[in-house]
Amino acid sequence: ADFAWKESDVLDGAPVQVFTFKVPLASSSFVLSDKNNRQSPVGFHGLLYLDAATRAVRRITVEADDIPPAIDIRAASISIDYSWISISTHDYLLPIRGAISLREAKHAPVLNEFEFRNYRRFGSQIRVLTKEESKNLPN
Repeated sequence: ADFAWKESDVLDGAPVQVFTFKVPLASSSFVLSDKNNRQSPVGFHGLLYLDAATRAVRRITVEADDIPPAIDIRAASISIDYSWISISTHDYLLPIRGAISLREAKHAPVLNEFEFRNYRRFGSQIRVLTKEESKNLPN
């Protein structure tokens, strides 16, 4: 991928550094599939928003490039926003919202927006017992 700094900006009240990137078809693993299950790998470009203090990814956008006419897709893009979420006593950088946009030939554009919330941490505690310790356990 080719990266280049674009600008400083603010995202959700925090300063970010914005970078552009481009991945040519030859290096891409992005594959589009239309309703007829015709598939085609495509190159892509986008923006990467990095938290100025932690350098963590706060947003990424991806847009498909040079979509071949052999498939019925004319445009495709994805965006995902990340934020610090407190779970128990620790903060985790997790996706909080996103969108997928698709424009197909002879069809109205489609926009799917999604949101992540109510994150929970599941865990357990175990203790490995010796053979002697296990003999003293109630049945």
